[in-house]
Formats: sequence, C-alpha cells, structure tokens
Amino acid sequence: MKKTNILILLAISILSLILVSGTLAAASASRNAVLDATTPDDQPEDVQDMYTWNKVIYVNEVPYPWEPQIVIPVQTSDTVRIVDTVLFDLPVGYSIIERWIPEELMYEDVAYDPAFSEVTVGDGTLEWVVFPGHSYEMVLTKWFHVEPCTWEETILHEDFYIFPDLVESRPVTFQKQQPDLWIDATYDPEVTAGQPAYFTLNYGNNGGNEVGVTISNTFPAEAPFSSSDPPPYEQEPDGAWALWNIGELPGGDGGSIDVTIEIQAGLLPSTTIDIWDYIFDHVGIERDSVNIQFHVQEPTYDLGDAPDSTNHFGTPMTAYAPGGGPPGTQANYPTVFDPLMGLPQGPLHLIPKGKSWLGPNVSLEIEADIGSDSDLWNNIYPPGDSPDLDGFDDGLIHPVLLPHCVPTQLTLEISSATLDAMYFNIWFDWNRDGDWRDQNTCSILNDASEWVIQNGIYIPPSTGSNTYKVYGILPFNTSNDPIWMRVTLSEQPAPAIGGPADGRGPAQGYLFGETEDYYLENTNITLYLPLILKSFSSPSAWHLGVPFTDLIDRIQ
Repeated sequence: MKKTNILILLAISILSLILVSGTLAAASASRNAVLDATTPDDQPEDVQDMYTWNKVIYVNEVPYPWEPQIVIPVQTSDTVRIVDTVLFDLPVGYSIIERWIPEELMYEDVAYDPAFSEVTVGDGTLEWVVFPGHSYEMVLTKWFHVEPCTWEETILHEDFYIFPDLVESRPVTFQKQQPDLWIDATYDPEVTAGQPAYFTLNYGNNGGNEVGVTISNTFPAEAPFSSSDPPPYEQEPDGAWALWNIGELPGGDGGSIDVTIEIQAGLLPSTTIDIWDYIFDHVGIERDSVNIQFHVQEPTYDLGDAPDSTNHFGTPMTAYAPGGGPPGTQANYPTVFDPLMGLPQGPLHLIPKGKSWLGPNVSLEIEADIGSDSDLWNNIYPPGDSPDLDGFDDGLIHPVLLPHCVPTQLTLEISSATLDAMYFNIWFDWNRDGDWRDQNTCSILNDASEWVIQNGIYIPPSTGSNTYKVYGILPFNTSNDPIWMRVTLSEQPAPAIGGPADGRGPAQGYLFGETEDYYLENTNITLYLPLILKSFSSPSAWHLGVPFTDLIDRIQ
C-alpha cells in the first residue's frame, strides 16, 4: 500500500474518534447521495487491501457463498438469511447500504453489535454504519421473506462505503421458481339419468411453492353439485358451482377431492354433460383446467315391472289396485335391482338378447324405476303407485287359465339367437299377499308352491321364434281376483336364499335372458266353463276324464 494513502486514512481515523457525531452526519449525507450507485467510481488506490468482506446467503439454512454474478434459487415463503462479516485492519468508519424491492423481498429482522454500529431500516433500504474504533471483526445479519407475487427475478443491491467513498458493490440475484399447478380428473363417463354420478379431482404442484391454491367447479343444470369429500369452502345453493380453498401447496405435493353430482331424471340417452374444473394461484390466475364429460348411457338391461316398495323414491307400493285384490296389500315383489334400496334385488339381465329371450321384443332400461328406458317411461312409477309399464311383456300366450288345484299348462313364445340351453322359472302370487314366497297345499303338503316352475330347462329347437308349452303347473287359485305372475328366462338357476326362490335375481345380475311380469285377470276356470263346454260335442266330456290341458289347447 502506498505510504501516502495510509497516512491519509490514519488522519481520518484520528479525526473520526474525536468528532464521531460529525462524521456520522457526513456519512448520512453521503448515503443519500449514492443510493442509486451500483459501481464504485473513485476508489482510493489499494483501499481494498485494508479489509475483507465475506458474504454468505442462506436460503432455508442452505448456504450460498457470494461470488460475482451469483444467482440464488428461491421459492415463495422461503426464509433468506444474509450474513456479512467485515474484517478491517484499521479502525476507520465504514457502512453497507442495501436496496431491494419490498413487494418481492420482505425485510424481517436484523442483528448487529450496537456498541460499535447502528442500523437504519427504511422502505426497501437498510444502512449499517460502523463507527470508527470498531472491533477488527464486525458481523451484520439480516433476514428476508420471499414474497408470493408473480415475479421471477429480483436483485438485492449491497454497496460497501469507506467514508465517503463507494469502494465495492455486491449485488445478489434471487431467481424464484414459479409454481406449476395442475389438475385432472378420474371418472366413469357413462352415467344414468336420475342417478348420482361421481368423479375424483386430482391436483398437484410440479414447481415452486404456492401459498394460496383454490379449485373451482362449475356445474350445468343437468348435473348440479351434490356433495364432496372434503366439503367445499363455498358453494351455490342450487349446485351451480363449488369452491375449494386448498391453501399452501409446496412443490411436489398434491391431493384429491371426491365429488358427487346428481344426473337429472328425464335426460335423453347420449346427452353429453360438460363440467369444468379450474385451479388458481394466490392472485387468482388460472393455472390449469380440466373438462369432465359425462354421457347419459343408452339403456341396455332388462328388468321386471311388478310393484316394489324398496324403490328409489322411498314410496311403498300396493300389490293390487282397489277392488282388484286384498285392499292395501304392500307390494314386496323384488323388481328394483339397486341393492342400496333394500333386499332382495330384482332380476337384471345384462345382455337380454345374447342367447334367448321372451317374445319377439325386449324393452331395454337401466333400472326398473329410474334412468333411461327405451319405452321413454320406467317399468314402475312408485309416486303414482303404477306398475306394469314395460312395453314388451310379449312372451306369454293368452288366455291363462288357472283352475284351483287342477294341473294346467301355459304357453310361451321364446326367441333365440343361439341353441344354448336356458333356465326358466315361473312364480304366481297364489294367496295375493304381495310376494312370491309362500307354500300352499292342494293334496300333498306344499305341492302348490308359488315358485311354480323351478329351474326348468329350455333347449331351443331352432334359432328364431319358437312356441313352448309349459306343463306341471298346479294352481292354488281360490279367487278370481287379479294375480301377479313372473316369468324369468336366464343362463343360470334362480337364486334361492334361506328358502324357495322368490323371484329375486343374483347380486351381479343375470348375463342373458329376460324377465316379464304379468298382472293377470279372470284366471279362474269358472269364467271359462261355458266356452269350454261349447268346444266339445257333449257336455259330459268334462266328466268323462278329458285332460284339462286338452281343454286349454281348444281355447288358446
């Protein structure tokens, strides 16, 4: 170092020790004059040989020693600690002046030795003034908070002064990693009119920390919001939208929301339902979205149409219309398939025309009482106590004659696409008590069961339409009141749980076949006796042992 410079600095130091206050005032004026400076202009020759300035920047306690053109990665809400250590051979006064953008870096705290220095903090500025006569080692520590704005890069300017000159600048560049928010959904696109539908929103952050995530859904009138887990922060009462406040979402984190909507009844098959989901950052900028598309499925199943009190409306149904049977008898025929409505489940055929079916046609539906139906109305309508609405119960040949305790027969029309064998089962509600569970006795105990035909085997003689006579029916028909009958054609036996089969279907449904229910009237033979007698040359034929099945053949 040149001797002249050393003598000058020693003189300044001695004078500063005598007139500290005057020196500080001069330093303050100098600070104001150089706040906008970024590079030193008139450095005393060899002055940097007199001190050592060490700077380490800690981001969440990860150290970054300062070096020229340093760029430090940060994320929103990170804590930045900057430690300046100055080693000075001579006890002259000096200062560090700092400038930053407070909307991007928020000042939190500072630590220093108040015996030999002072700190002044302003809006985006800090000045550390070290008095002459200081210790050899002086340390200044500052804390900042990385603010959650949309900025990507900010600079902390730090300038070192030896009164009155700017001798060195050490800018610190912070580069903030932006959040990368995403959202998608998992769901079954096929839905049923009149039934709930479900989807799961999945979301996450592949970028930097985000402090205020929100997710918003809009729902059309055809599919309003019903509920979710977790529940929304806010929602429209009519289900038009819902809002979830996720809050802070660090990089690499995510979550999910299970949402339930209500598909409105009466929607036509193939109706498309669009639901939009959006994810926003803390300033309300949309970062990603997903479109959920549901399609109201075409009806593809077959079910019965006997009245069922375990329905989706929660409305008890009566078995027989007023004057048509025992008054007020509750209908307990298993028709509705949905097990959530109660057991037993009604029979459901997944592919009705896959092998053989009853009659020429099958009306297809999703469920017995709700959802899409090829008839444009459901098989049963519980609010109106209206059963027997299936449009194609066409497999039973009429009339059906059921003389009490006299063996009889009936005739079915069956259509076949294959020659595979099928099971067929038939039930009659002989005592008209609203179910098909009972046993009755004509001559032998329980010989007149309501499960009339039990897993009979039908082997199609050919594909196409065939007529099939069913023998072995023993009616227990003491009344001429209407009676409910069920015929089920299926690829597997009827399930019998805890007793005789009662018309229910298997828990997973039948794969093939069809179920048809009939509300039969005037089945007692006494009404047809005059017609039967006319069909023979002599009335005595009845008494001469003519088989009753032959009489039915004459009538049908």
